[in-house]
Amino acid sequence: TPNVQKMLSSTISKTKYWLIEDNTKNTDSKNLFIQYDEDQTIGSGLKAIKMPTTVFNGTQKQFEVYK
Repeated sequence: TPNVQKMLSSTISKTKYWLIEDNTKNTDSKNLFIQYDEDQTIGSGLKAIKMPTTVFNGTQKQFEVYK
């Protein structure tokens, strides 16, 4: 979300990973990441957009079911 990006911009502005917060009250769950691949690009130059190659909005335990 824009609010999250604004809060994290000074910390991880040059990274290719964004943290997805999920179920923070459950200590058994873990946060997952979106990984961007250099090869999956739309456009060129300054307007190029990196496309996510791995997106999962859930806990690590939930992800194990899909692996």
